[in-house]
Amino acid sequence: MVPCFSTLESNTFLKVYQIEELIQLPTLHLFYLEMKESILEDKMYRPVAAAILLASLAFQVKYGDYKPDIHKTEYFQQERLLPERITNQYLLTKEEWTTRIIALYAQQKFQMREEAMMKYLKIVEELDMYGVQYYSIKNKKNSDVWLGVDPVGFKVYEKDDKLTVKMCFPWTESKNIATTNKKFIIKHRYPGTPDFVFHASNVSVVGDILDLSLGYHDLYYKRRKPENGDVAYLKMHAKEEREKRRAQHLSQLLDSIKMSQAEIEEYEHGRKKSIFEKLQSLEAKLVTLKLQEKVVKFDVIHDDHIREGADKDTIMRRIRMINMKQQIDNFNVM
Repeated sequence: MVPCFSTLESNTFLKVYQIEELIQLPTLHLFYLEMKESILEDKMYRPVAAAILLASLAFQVKYGDYKPDIHKTEYFQQERLLPERITNQYLLTKEEWTTRIIALYAQQKFQMREEAMMKYLKIVEELDMYGVQYYSIKNKKNSDVWLGVDPVGFKVYEKDDKLTVKMCFPWTESKNIATTNKKFIIKHRYPGTPDFVFHASNVSVVGDILDLSLGYHDLYYKRRKPENGDVAYLKMHAKEEREKRRAQHLSQLLDSIKMSQAEIEEYEHGRKKSIFEKLQSLEAKLVTLKLQEKVVKFDVIHDDHIREGADKDTIMRRIRMINMKQQIDNFNVM
């Protein structure tokens, strides 16, 4: 069969936003709801502390500022709080989980709901699996590995580990793609670098990878072009509207609570430290309540990363220090 050959050009639009791209409030809200559902369905791994923090921000988005006379544990009986994986891992009832989330929710006060949504999404954006679509592929050795396609390029992972990148082929180094049946060939921009070649399980999967790759590649370069006048205007207008809403929100706060603007600003300045300390204390207490038989491989990998000081940016920096030829050689013997 004649290879299907493609230069990396496409008009495909992919719904993986950078947070600063969420100009309009309705778009922000819809994307927030989508990401919240992904978190609750456990489609992106996150440790228990991050899950509780996200739940507290979700309460702020939905209910506004914490009111102790209203927001008691029974008030949240119908809420989906956390992914089932997490609740199954600890000797806690739903009421006990709710109590712990409320303790952080109380720290989120004074924020506009859209501010809480933005914070929620910024946390999600930092998760290892955010924006990555995984496909099962085989290398030349016929080993099963994961291919991750995301907004910055291709990544490769071992079959039992979707958190630790083993190889990265960025869009900036991708020249073009050729496909033949189940075979996928990515040519490097620089002469002398070997092709990145892998096999998918069927032709349909190859087509999915190709479509997503073209769309992400196109989006990558669109994001790096100067903004046109319309987009710049929309961003400026959205910022002005957000500042108006913030001023109105602050005015309403000052009318309803016995605090000055300076005191509110001081509280907000110390919020991050206060929440961090509460999360540290909570994590330490949860250790004794964890059911070790419910621990999953993702938990083990995450804990290893923490011990090694290897967040996703650190891992990517290490990978990029290895030249592409060596990365491809490593891939072929995985």
